[in-house]
Amino acid sequence: MKRLLSGCMILALMCCACGKKGDPGLPMPVVPEAPSRFQAVARSEGIFILWRAPEENVNDSLLVDLAGFKILRANEPIDKLCPKCPKNIMELADIPYKGDRGKAPDKQQYYYQDTALEFGMAYFYQMRAYNEREKEGKPTKHLVVFWDQPPAAPLGFKIERKYRVLQLSWQPVAALQDGSPLEGFAGYNIYRTMRQGIYEEGPVNSEPVQEPLYEDVPEKIDETYFYTVRAARMVKETMVESGLSGELQVAYMDITPPGVPTGLIAVPRHGGVELKWIGALQKDIVGYNIYRKEGGGGFVRLNRQCITETSWIDTSAQEGKSYVYGVTSVDASAKANESPMSEPAPVTFKLQ
Repeated sequence: MKRLLSGCMILALMCCACGKKGDPGLPMPVVPEAPSRFQAVARSEGIFILWRAPEENVNDSLLVDLAGFKILRANEPIDKLCPKCPKNIMELADIPYKGDRGKAPDKQQYYYQDTALEFGMAYFYQMRAYNEREKEGKPTKHLVVFWDQPPAAPLGFKIERKYRVLQLSWQPVAALQDGSPLEGFAGYNIYRTMRQGIYEEGPVNSEPVQEPLYEDVPEKIDETYFYTVRAARMVKETMVESGLSGELQVAYMDITPPGVPTGLIAVPRHGGVELKWIGALQKDIVGYNIYRKEGGGGFVRLNRQCITETSWIDTSAQEGKSYVYGVTSVDASAKANESPMSEPAPVTFKLQ
């Protein structure tokens, strides 16, 4: 009987052991997501790889232990390109992350300049971020850049201002950098910045400009801007840009005078000649200047500082003399633009 019970217990244990268990699953590895906005710009100076750091891991948690980025590259001659063939992709650069640890990366743009290039080659790029445990994250998609001789840089770059419009012009580009005829001409790209020599944004033109002329109206006045131009050609599907045309600086000051005051009158009073007028309607008017002339002389400004009211008394007027007055508006621009003078107001300073 005991043997029978023992046998049944063993059999029951075996049955339990052979029963199907729930799949506990494997924990998802916590590694960075792929870098975002991964792109390439081909210029005379090399191929610039641009990206932004991922903010999250693949499990949607915040990426607070980012350690760096790895850029991978493969290459093939353009004339022997095999799009579907496997690529022998190798590590090109290991770039440490220099941001603050313990929080998600800032939304800033990073770039790497690849100068180890040969003309007539197709370059394939890919990137991964990795964390402090040196675990590499999700890869980006491949970028393909067709690299060949850039155009020559534009010459004769100049800028002229007409009111608010800046007219940019330069000499046409008809050759490559090595002097051979330009093939695959795509146009020109115009770049603008407020920090000298630093062009982090794309061109101000939405499409390449076909003629060596461009008109620009910057968003802000009373600022200094810097401009440069690059010629571009198409190599397969890649736009390859020339070197810089040279950089020009423009102090884009407000040069538009404010409105003219109207209705100026001059009335003799005890203590001086009282002036009254109707002010200009612009919101940026900071004050007014008063001018006076007598006899055959010219107008002389009377006030040292702008008058903020629309009336003023000339206490320096002498009884019995005749004067002609004028008033102008002054705006809040850096140049303190002044309007033309109002209609003159003549008066003889005599008290009744």
